[in-house]
Amino acid sequence: MDIDLNHIRRFDGALLLVFRELMATGQTTAAARRLGLTQSTVSHALRRLRDLTGDPLFQRRPDGLTPTPRAHELLPIVVEMLRLSQALKGEPGEFDPAASTRHFRIAGPDIVSTVLAGPLAHRFAQHAPNARLSFGFIVGAAALEALRRGEIDMAIGHFPSVPRGFAASTLWEEEFVAIARKGHPRFPPLDLAGYLAADHVLVSFSGRFTGVVDRVLQPLGLARRVVASFPLFLSVFDAVAQSDAVAAVPYSLCERHAETFGLARLPMPIAVPGFPIVSVRRAGVPDGGYEWLEALIRRMVAEYADEIEARGEWPPRQPVPAAV
Repeated sequence: MDIDLNHIRRFDGALLLVFRELMATGQTTAAARRLGLTQSTVSHALRRLRDLTGDPLFQRRPDGLTPTPRAHELLPIVVEMLRLSQALKGEPGEFDPAASTRHFRIAGPDIVSTVLAGPLAHRFAQHAPNARLSFGFIVGAAALEALRRGEIDMAIGHFPSVPRGFAASTLWEEEFVAIARKGHPRFPPLDLAGYLAADHVLVSFSGRFTGVVDRVLQPLGLARRVVASFPLFLSVFDAVAQSDAVAAVPYSLCERHAETFGLARLPMPIAVPGFPIVSVRRAGVPDGGYEWLEALIRRMVAEYADEIEARGEWPPRQPVPAAV
């Protein structure tokens, strides 16, 4: 087979990197930001790629660039070419946190930043002293959209389902506990009758007054009175600390902050299903930096869980009563 050396020379490493980032982000602006280039430079590189491959590679849509079937075929080839290029240059194939200057961007609800931020920032700085880490308050579909656009590297939170094009991995499982202010005139103990008679506050990112507890109570013909909803868990803690209201909150958040707010941690008087906290990334594009950061979080969470288990403090679940 004849080899066209002139054609090969036109495929420089910069073009391959642009292709990989366009596949990862679906946006010329996001790809440019991640590569430290201007948007016009990335657009020019895309035109060159189209000329060299004889394929559009990406179709423009209102929400960004959609890869063509040919682009999907080329992705594993490009990834392997970049890997071989690193090997030929004597560069390490794995992410090196000690040498990295990357800015890692995590998004999620405040349970993520308040539970992870302090411990993770400390460990992050130890392992990657020249890199940066930021947390943003973006949840649900908005977090997935920011991820798709390349505006964040990782979305963490509760995602009941993850669309195609994303990969999710469970970091830890949450349980619910109840909180009430210390010195509350009625609690502890917290039984079901007292729980239902109390005022309640909850977290809702959309301003609703119902949540998972209400979905458990409704089939039993039971209901509670929710007097306020907040977008932040720490706002719920503050509201409970200054009133006689109660709230159902994730255990990890309670374990970190109940004492700070002067709150008592109480077992739920009815079984409420827990939920997984997951990390989400764009699928199909290898990212050693992402994998390193996720592994760091996993190690931290595992050590935290072992510490709680050693103290014997994991919250017990109560059986669902047949009637009140």
